[in-house]
Amino acid sequence: MRLIFGVFLFMFLSLLAHATEQVEHPDKFGAVIPAVLLSNPPVIDGELDDGCWKEAPSVNDFYDTSKCIPANEPTTAWIAYDGRNIYVAFKCVDSKPETIRRQQRKRGGDIWGDDFVGVDFDSYHEHGGVSWFDVTARGTQTENIAGGTGTKIEWIGDWQAAAKLQADGWTAEMAIPFSMLKYHTNQTVMGVAFVRRHPRSGEMWVDPNVGPTFNVSLFYDWTGLRLPKIGQRPFIMGYSLAEKTPKEAGKNPKGRAFQAGLDVKYRFTSDLIGVGTVYPDFKNVEQQVESIDFSYASVWYPDRRPFFQEGSGYMAADSLFYSRNVGEIDAGAKFFGKAGSFKLGVLDVLDIEEINHLVGKLGQSFTDKGGWDVDFVSRANDAEDNHTARLSGWLAKRGKKRSYDCNFGLARSQTEGIGGDGSIKTVSFSTDGGPRTISASAKYEDIGKEYNTLDGFVPEVDKVGGGANIEYHDEFEKGTIQGWNIRLNGNRYEHHDGGLFYQGVSVSAGAWTKGETGCNLSFSASDRLALDPELVEGEGMSRGEKFSDKTFGLGIYWLGSDLYRSGGFSSTVGRRAGGDYVYTNLSQGFDITDDWTCRLNVEYMRLSSQPELPRWQIVFSTNYTITDERGLGTRIIARGGNTNVNLMFRQAVRRGMDVFFIYGNPNAEKTEHRFALKIVLPLYR
Repeated sequence: MRLIFGVFLFMFLSLLAHATEQVEHPDKFGAVIPAVLLSNPPVIDGELDDGCWKEAPSVNDFYDTSKCIPANEPTTAWIAYDGRNIYVAFKCVDSKPETIRRQQRKRGGDIWGDDFVGVDFDSYHEHGGVSWFDVTARGTQTENIAGGTGTKIEWIGDWQAAAKLQADGWTAEMAIPFSMLKYHTNQTVMGVAFVRRHPRSGEMWVDPNVGPTFNVSLFYDWTGLRLPKIGQRPFIMGYSLAEKTPKEAGKNPKGRAFQAGLDVKYRFTSDLIGVGTVYPDFKNVEQQVESIDFSYASVWYPDRRPFFQEGSGYMAADSLFYSRNVGEIDAGAKFFGKAGSFKLGVLDVLDIEEINHLVGKLGQSFTDKGGWDVDFVSRANDAEDNHTARLSGWLAKRGKKRSYDCNFGLARSQTEGIGGDGSIKTVSFSTDGGPRTISASAKYEDIGKEYNTLDGFVPEVDKVGGGANIEYHDEFEKGTIQGWNIRLNGNRYEHHDGGLFYQGVSVSAGAWTKGETGCNLSFSASDRLALDPELVEGEGMSRGEKFSDKTFGLGIYWLGSDLYRSGGFSSTVGRRAGGDYVYTNLSQGFDITDDWTCRLNVEYMRLSSQPELPRWQIVFSTNYTITDERGLGTRIIARGGNTNVNLMFRQAVRRGMDVFFIYGNPNAEKTEHRFALKIVLPLYR
């Protein structure tokens, strides 16, 4: 193991030497777009007939970056600004305009299957986090703000966009407020790139050519900006929730309940934001449905609760703070952003069990060459205190056709009483290239037997070892097959006493078409010694029992670029955990009408050594779009003999009051006969 650590250390120091040198960027590196300040901004209607577009600089050098070849349809983009907004326009020529796809109507919905254009901002010009704004040929908008944000439109900030079909393709316009971006005071340069998604060809085109690794340092330099100062005004948003539930003696004899809460956001500067919440409504946030597939350890799932999404990129790593470990809270506050070259974040919440969760991060990035972070998490109550801290760093070398990354981390836990004081050491290296090149990664980690993080996500402890994988893929300009790939993976971990923990190898290969229909095959073989029974699913597993697993997998998917008719089937069979194992998943979407869509997902899992585990899970969801801002939704989950039915009417408007009428509890094991009316209303901004 010392030899492995030494190899990683050599890679890290080699990359450190590169980081201190001037990195050479070919072609578009340093390409400049001059900033043009408009006196008469455009009307955002999708028509490019405003005189200002004759003043604005334009670009038209779009590339299919995965293949590093010019796009096969012409695209032109324009950009300019005034004291309030950034204005962007696109002209998208299409040789087959009748095939332009524009299915999605819901703002913030999945638009990958639609024709869309977008603008990406490296707003700090540090070649790091990117904020992007996309609009489809239908005019449906979606955005992602670097660092994470909430869900209500007014809370995030609203921006305008419109699109129009033309005889030779389509056009689009955007107006994006500067207040939605973060940047330094007196900054005069931002990074910017323009994208176009063309689902008929299955391609994404970008200008400038940022290469297959989407190298942010190759963005255009948008120079000569006079950026506005962001107003320091609070945004206060309240909600009220009225519930009708079955009468319950002692707890709720009348079967009625009322709850209200408050959220506050204050932007101290263009860099720093504060957020507070009192009695937030987490119960009605629909979390991802967990799979019934067998796993030896806990599985990571995202947290969709808006308070924890806001500024999540500025908080401690999941290995220290996994917000799904925090239940309902009474109050919370966070402060995040940048101060000069430093990144910082602080979060403090008090949950309903009187447990206080304190999270802190301080870090610094040296553009795209490297950086460091220090994370701290403290979980405290009357029964037990648990503290964890982590020092991590990364170094990188970016090129147009290949990137190199090296990461290291050192974490330490401290728990009140006997035990719970341990450490984690990790080092990893990866390199990524484009088609017809090899991508690879390797990792070494040492997780102590006594390491204990009550708020973090570390599924397994008492292991030392590592793994590596190597991948080759190719993509084609012509023909039915668009690309194929093959991946090899291997790992070995031991307990600290020298005994085997687990080891394994796997291989997978796949191919796909331009219509995003494809298949993949996989094989894996591994040996594992079982953990203590309370740390695994099921019964009958004792420490020291060795399992030799072998599985074969087949996956088929179809119409991946069709939002409503895509589907897939996968099946894995073999031996796992000392028993015969079968896992099958079927997913299929249906568009009954233009406004009414459904999706069915069916899982089946059988493990003969653990017959008590659920065998079936069926998830059926349907959505009916009344207008772009109003809709009806249903989700039915059948699992392990229980069924949970959840119905919802939503009104999510650009400005004003959001209304939700809910039947059931979206995250319960079985149906709760509960009716709820929730109103979300901005109170001051």
